Amino acid sequence: VSGSLTRVDSRQADGSIRHLLTDGETSCIWYDDAREWISLPAGDFTSDTEQRTPTYEDILELPVSEIASASYGDYQGLYCIAVETLPDGEGYYTQYWISAETGLLAGAETYQWEELVYRMTALTVDASTPSEDLFLLPDGSSLA
Repeated sequence: VSGSLTRVDSRQADGSIRHLLTDGETSCIWYDDAREWISLPAGDFTSDTEQRTPTYEDILELPVSEIASASYGDYQGLYCIAVETLPDGEGYYTQYWISAETGLLAGAETYQWEELVYRMTALTVDASTPSEDLFLLPDGSSLA
């Protein structure tokens, strides 16, 4: 994030990298080192939705009837509240870990049946200013 711009780079299942740059009104998407991109209205884009990162609020909004289990335990060295959802009709279920110290989401994993299909782990964030190059479109222009 830099000013009004947010960039999200995500590795796709086929190994390619999807780049998204948005200012909240317009989003531009390109893949790998492509020199062309598509531009579209940002709509309800947030960095959390783009990265498929669940939030603490997602867990609070879970209907009790969808919770399979809840407990306390260790997750990557953090003492956490663990919540697991019941499988949906296609066998998908999610495990969440919320830090008992901060109340923030520490991690989440989604499974289809027993196969891990998505993992999000909270990382230490470098608060230094990001390079301005990260917020340029492939042709060197910017949304701003």
